[in-house]
Amino acid sequence: MIWAICKNTWNQCLASRVRLGILCLVWIAPILQNTISLCVQHVFPEALYSQSNSVALLVLIVGSGCIGSQLNDGTLSLTLSRPLTVAQYVMSKWFAVFVASSVAALSQLAAEVLVSLTRTPALINPADVLTNGAERVILCVGLSAVLILLSSLVSGVKDLAFFLVLSMVASLCVGIGQLKVDDVPAGWPQLAVSVLCPVCYHIGQAGNFILGPMVDLSSLANIPWSVVASYFAVIATFLSLAIFSLNRRELPYGAE
Repeated sequence: MIWAICKNTWNQCLASRVRLGILCLVWIAPILQNTISLCVQHVFPEALYSQSNSVALLVLIVGSGCIGSQLNDGTLSLTLSRPLTVAQYVMSKWFAVFVASSVAALSQLAAEVLVSLTRTPALINPADVLTNGAERVILCVGLSAVLILLSSLVSGVKDLAFFLVLSMVASLCVGIGQLKVDDVPAGWPQLAVSVLCPVCYHIGQAGNFILGPMVDLSSLANIPWSVVASYFAVIATFLSLAIFSLNRRELPYGAE
């Protein structure tokens, strides 16, 4: 890893007040929700162990535009003109994004646990907390690779819009795939639903996994090796495609 690139990526995130403000809001939202639930209902919310949505938002906020911003202002050419390969640049960017987002995700979890310990310490299961922390890091590592590829394809922070559009398409496919034959008129509509809906559902499920690579650690003994292999395959494929994309891209030497 090239530490200068990592530090530059972290400074890029910290330099934007808007980004920092949004990051703080996303970081503190589940903590406030859990605090209110504990203080008002005296119940420890199960949401503590299923924060994949907020963790994904942390990765997107931290990593959006990590490469695209340099493509936009023309500084990427100057960076790569030094004794530095594209592969080193991409890997350093990926490392910086997943480390920063993992720190944010784990500190969020620590704050949630600290709040719960002050109210209902008996409800805290250390094994569940450790499992949830590991799952957060796993999601940060995988989603950072996805974001690195998208950021290498577009300039600025358009990678965020790119990701949201792909996520909407995947969710739409899952929704279409859940249609039932009885919900449509008889005849060719039912035939179309019976043929196309299962295909759409599997495409949507695959899209959701690709856009948010994750390994469920709730049952370590029963984790399918196919899921683990798919997780690492997604990371390797997206990073390789990012390197290929930047190698093939014509880089400007000034702001577009």
